[in-house]
Amino acid sequence: MVIQYCSLIVIGFRPAQSRSNILRVTVLAGSDIYAYHKVYTAWYVLVRAQRVVTFRKKLGLLQVQLADRLGVKQASVSRWESGSREPSVENYIRMGNLADEGDCLWFWEQGGVDVKRIDRWISARRTPSKKSHKT
Repeated sequence: MVIQYCSLIVIGFRPAQSRSNILRVTVLAGSDIYAYHKVYTAWYVLVRAQRVVTFRKKLGLLQVQLADRLGVKQASVSRWESGSREPSVENYIRMGNLADEGDCLWFWEQGGVDVKRIDRWISARRTPSKKSHKT
């Protein structure tokens, strides 16, 4: 959990060892915020790149084959997998459309899709109507 407020970042809560009802808070300030941001960003880039690699391999495709299916160049897929570039919103959506259920939501979220709203809509459609039917 990361909360930024007035040039401070709270990066975690955990119970203090002496009393279970007291929380120990880790806070970064000043130049530590910049260093934390750099480390977090580097970590996220690696996670994102690995998701694309894993997705492609699950489909059993080469980079050039995935590129053809997405309508991009092989070099773009290579850049995504190396972490040097991020896929566009459109390509996140396209990857989500090709992915299995476990991965599609992650790709759609990266593309800005409100998957929780979709889930609520689907749940509402599955729930039987409460209206009584007269015959």
